[in-house]
Amino acid sequence: MAKKTTRKTHSLPITERVTLESFPAWMKKHLSTLEWDAREREKRLTSEILQTSFHKGRQFMVNNQKTGGNFNYEYDFVKKSLNPGDNQVRQAGALWSMALMYQYEQNAENRKALDRGLKFFFDHTRKGPVRGSLLIAYPGNPYCQTGTVALTTLSIIEYLRTEKDGHAAIADDYRKTLQKHLKGYIEFLKFMHLENKHFSQGYDLRGNKGRRHKFSPYFDGETMLCLIKAAKYLGFTDLIPLIEDSAIVMAKYYTVDQWRKNLNAKQTKGFFQWSCMAFWEYQDAGWKNAETFGDYVLSLSWWMVHPRKVLKRKRNTAYAYEGIIHAYQVAKARNHEAALHDLGNVIDKGLFKLITWQVGGPLQSRNNFLGGHPTADPLAVGGVMNHKKEPFLRIDVTQHQMHAVILALRHVYSSKNKNQKSNDKPGQSAVDPERLKEAIRLSARYLINASHDDGKFAYRINLDPAVVPKPKYNMLRHAGTIYALATYRQTYPDENMGNIFDLSARFIREKSLGPVPKRDDLLAVWSRPEVTRQRKIPQAKLGGTGLGLVALLNIEKIRPGTTSVDDLRKMGNFIVYMQKLDGSFYSKYIPAKGGRDDSWTSLYYPGEAVLGLLMLHEKDPSPLWLRSAADGMAYLARIRSGKSVVKADHWALLATVRLMVLPELRESAYLREVFLQHAIQICESILAKKVQHPENSTEYGCFTGDGRVTPTATMMEGLLAAISFLPQKNKALRERIISALHEGIRFLLRSQIRSGKYIGAIPRAIRPLRADHPKYKASFNARAGEVRIDYVQHALSAMIGYDLLFGNSEKNQVP
Repeated sequence: MAKKTTRKTHSLPITERVTLESFPAWMKKHLSTLEWDAREREKRLTSEILQTSFHKGRQFMVNNQKTGGNFNYEYDFVKKSLNPGDNQVRQAGALWSMALMYQYEQNAENRKALDRGLKFFFDHTRKGPVRGSLLIAYPGNPYCQTGTVALTTLSIIEYLRTEKDGHAAIADDYRKTLQKHLKGYIEFLKFMHLENKHFSQGYDLRGNKGRRHKFSPYFDGETMLCLIKAAKYLGFTDLIPLIEDSAIVMAKYYTVDQWRKNLNAKQTKGFFQWSCMAFWEYQDAGWKNAETFGDYVLSLSWWMVHPRKVLKRKRNTAYAYEGIIHAYQVAKARNHEAALHDLGNVIDKGLFKLITWQVGGPLQSRNNFLGGHPTADPLAVGGVMNHKKEPFLRIDVTQHQMHAVILALRHVYSSKNKNQKSNDKPGQSAVDPERLKEAIRLSARYLINASHDDGKFAYRINLDPAVVPKPKYNMLRHAGTIYALATYRQTYPDENMGNIFDLSARFIREKSLGPVPKRDDLLAVWSRPEVTRQRKIPQAKLGGTGLGLVALLNIEKIRPGTTSVDDLRKMGNFIVYMQKLDGSFYSKYIPAKGGRDDSWTSLYYPGEAVLGLLMLHEKDPSPLWLRSAADGMAYLARIRSGKSVVKADHWALLATVRLMVLPELRESAYLREVFLQHAIQICESILAKKVQHPENSTEYGCFTGDGRVTPTATMMEGLLAAISFLPQKNKALRERIISALHEGIRFLLRSQIRSGKYIGAIPRAIRPLRADHPKYKASFNARAGEVRIDYVQHALSAMIGYDLLFGNSEKNQVP
């Protein structure tokens, strides 16, 4: 008989004395030494089994909630007796579970249970030790446990995120109550932050004893997860420095510092699932040392699977899968096939076993103990045992397992994950390439068919024939439409476009392009009432001339000589004329107001102007165009520097692409870094504000909460531009961008009209809003079916950019 071999790395000795500064390098090296079991095994779990288990467990939690809002702590379903004991942290964990369940499946019963649970904790809330802080005085307990506050806060965060994603309508007064408690609890958690970067495990409510100086791996992890989610999803960005300082300290303390003493350390086990959840969010946010925390999540999950031998544990280990599934996500994002197979197999085998421990669950027939004790008791059905032969149903055991089930449904057994490899690298499309190319062709064809003989486009229609659009026109959107169609023509040769470019260019020259009073050297794109059909005095918009240049210069690539170089230069001169000494621009030129006017400013005009100048520089390499463009971009970078959130300026990102490839810029490392950091700032802001919709929803992939299509398309245009020049050292950010792009393209394709008179059109919103939606307005729904040329143009540009980056096109650069 062959001698059985054991992987030495499964009992890997840790001998190094690692400093805080060397910890990131140590973690990367440590991860590289780990062996993964890459064998493929047949899966036994299905989404149907998981869904059934979830619904049973959800009902168990609801049935075990008391009228006061807290939960039955433990129930012996054989003796039908309740354990009179209690645990405040596990009660708060049960509340968080209800918030997660409501986030996953919004129904009245889940929401009622969540509201009742929050009221229980709010009723036992009182002023904290520092100004603005709130703590929870749990009945009969002399301590306010830090984990209790953290988990209650997490419940509020998930509730508000559900509303932010457009799946809950919270009354204004109640929202204010939630936000008040959220802020107060966070102030308390900040107060509990110790000098050693951990969190005090509790606050003594008796007299003036205050916070304890001991800390707990559970409470450290729960608090980190809470603060990270608050910063990442709800705008508490002032927490980021505290998070960054503490995260690296805790990551080191609970791994290498513990493993030097005992590789099977209880401290590591206590921190495990909370830190995996927290540090997954951290690395996804792209904060300081982000890649290290991805390494951490993988390394710690390897520890749980191999040295800790999670599959051989005799008691319920559902908590472990909360962490392991987050490591699975990291492995998927990194295309780490060996880790993906190993973790996927463990998730399948482990959760399958634990679901056999669920009373009345879909796999209970595989458990002899449950077979010998059948029950229809509503306090028992759906509950999960802590041991396969023990009848005790404790709320935290079911809570952890239901969260693991939700995570498995979302990330391992969802339809998009089944038999599908990670799509987180350029060159791998998240959609069928042919389906994408057909969508591109249809939207381009819609715009071509919308072109009139005079060069104008059918500016706006509504899919609802009862809604009659106002007869307005916009020259910026006219120019943007030409830009998209010219990009389409250059990327996908289409000889059936007729004379659309000749007509649309002539419309600009004859109906809009004109001189500036007393300046023969300037030409501007004017918005004239006879064209725009608006009662506004004649004016030249900076963005109109910028996009006019973009449009006419793109036509030049297809029809050389359509516009004279002299006219193009005069348009460039107008943009330079509109620039101030600090690099900023006047937004409008209004003769009736004396000329250049900055009483109103536009987010997009500067980026459009810079893009026009850079394209003009490509045709006419004058230092004047480049200097003006660089000064304009530098100004934008300067005024936005240091801000945690900036506007989603996709035109600035499109212009930055052209700046970063210029030979003249290579000589200035300083300017390159300024422009790069500005682009990163915009990308981070786009991702921070991106709404995450449920995967099975119509709005999944939409960047906003209301299902509007164009904001998603424009932000995708910007991200697609940025991904072409972001360096590999920004790997975490690149991966987050790519993930957002994959989600966004699916949303755009679902939004497109696929048949009928308006085939290829892109409506304003993917569907009308429900009456209970927080952003519901009758006026919004009246316009939901509106189709405007810029809606189609931006979606077309985003689809082309995505296809060039991820599809099978011969070209491989973002336009």
